[in-house]
Amino acid sequence: ATTGPVVVMPRTDDAGFRLDEFASAGTGTDLSDYDTSWVCTRNGIPEPSLDGEGTQRIIYPEIGDSIDCTITNSVKPRDLRVTKTSTATAESRPGDVIDYTVTATNTGTRPYDSADPATVADDLSGVLDDAVYNNDAATNSPGAVAYAAPRIAWTGPLAAGASATFTYSVTVGDRTGDGVMRNLAWAVDPDDPTVVPACDPADADGTDPVTGLPCAATENDLPGLSISKSANRTDLPAVGDQVEYTVIVTNSGPGDYTAAAPATFSDDLSDVLDDADLDQTSEFLVVAAT
Repeated sequence: ATTGPVVVMPRTDDAGFRLDEFASAGTGTDLSDYDTSWVCTRNGIPEPSLDGEGTQRIIYPEIGDSIDCTITNSVKPRDLRVTKTSTATAESRPGDVIDYTVTATNTGTRPYDSADPATVADDLSGVLDDAVYNNDAATNSPGAVAYAAPRIAWTGPLAAGASATFTYSVTVGDRTGDGVMRNLAWAVDPDDPTVVPACDPADADGTDPVTGLPCAATENDLPGLSISKSANRTDLPAVGDQVEYTVIVTNSGPGDYTAAAPATFSDDLSDVLDDADLDQTSEFLVVAAT
């Protein structure tokens, strides 16, 4: 758009003329969402002293001058940075509650508003095979957080430089899944909200290398105990015969048992010791007379 030529009369008070940029009426354009720059010429020759930024310039034309200014409006960036933390440790076991905290920060210079909000999603698919969501997602930030299995999503306004945080928790269950508790939070693409980044891993700037979406993931590996037991004979032993039992305990992983949270097992001999004696020296059972 152009204003066309504007003819002014010389001023005798040495004051300049103010040029202002306004959004066209009825467009709903908010110029605060744009970075504005001016590039001007005087009599067809570039005049750097007239160049500048903002929606207003003061010029000082001489008699006979022709001053032309081009205004460029560039949309201010809105960039989200997503971070995520978890209280899970190598000692997390069935029955433990794990708390998650997801934070979104607008690192750009343009705000998200209620008409065009920021949205951050968190996919629990990789957690819910080994844990139960406690239905406690909450936020103290503007906006709202909601759960629609298997995702939690926060949506709301976010000023430039501001952060929004939401929290939730899960309770670790018995090993029914793959033991890898990995879940992912990311900034939802408003143009295609179906895109889910892998974020495996994120780039140094916190974005997915394939989709470019800001993302963060946490992962915790659980151990898994499997137990097998066998006897060295299947026939009915005579009085005084020995029966040897072998118990094998295996950690199927992928996590480790630790000194603080070790693997344990017990072997109940109640239904054996009414007919046999435990030889604690040889670790055999000796069949007793009844």
